[in-house]
Amino acid sequence: MSSVFDQIAYDEASHTYTLNGQALTSVGRMIDYVKQPFDAPTIAARTAAKTGQTVEEVLAMWETKRVAAQQRGERVHRYIERVLRGQQDAADSDTFLALNDKLPEEHAFDSFWEQTGSKLQVLKTEWIVGDAELGVAGRLDSLFSSPATNRDHVWDWKTGSRFNTSNRWQILLPPFDDLDDCEFNCYSLQLSLYRLIVERNLQAGLGDSTSCTSPQVTSRSTKHSTCVSAC
Repeated sequence: MSSVFDQIAYDEASHTYTLNGQALTSVGRMIDYVKQPFDAPTIAARTAAKTGQTVEEVLAMWETKRVAAQQRGERVHRYIERVLRGQQDAADSDTFLALNDKLPEEHAFDSFWEQTGSKLQVLKTEWIVGDAELGVAGRLDSLFSSPATNRDHVWDWKTGSRFNTSNRWQILLPPFDDLDDCEFNCYSLQLSLYRLIVERNLQAGLGDSTSCTSPQVTSRSTKHSTCVSAC
């Protein structure tokens, strides 16, 4: 199944994909092209005026949160990958991240997989796919086969504090300017692009894709995953 995509090279340091010397745009970057640009200086100035911080302090705070969220997301993805690969000890070995204690998102995935895992067959995890003609590549989280639908399905795992299905304040850029700029629509576009890449290159029709989110759990929330059919 993966032979078509075996020649795609991914550089971890630069987060870039190439195929036989051709640079490919990442799926994430393609989605960024249709999102409204984030005016960090202006919004930081407004935030600083409300909080009494300097603009520099606000920007630094945002960067700290971004890095922490990225590290947390990477850890959860590693954990999910090991569980799906059937590795006995799925605990993260990075002592910098919580000294191997399970994160709430990992507990949430355990609960979800205990209920759902028997209904799905794992085909691929962290699978690099791409299309030379479209000039795009990316790493899809999981590909499952479902006996119930007799089809293969792309699944995506999200961590974070938000999973909005609408945004009355902002829309996406053309040609998707009839859609709200929200997590559900952006994730749906992402999964649709993965699905298109796989279908074009493997001549196989896939079933609906699913985006599954495990928001960071607080003392007031329950440990659960929310999954929605995205495309």
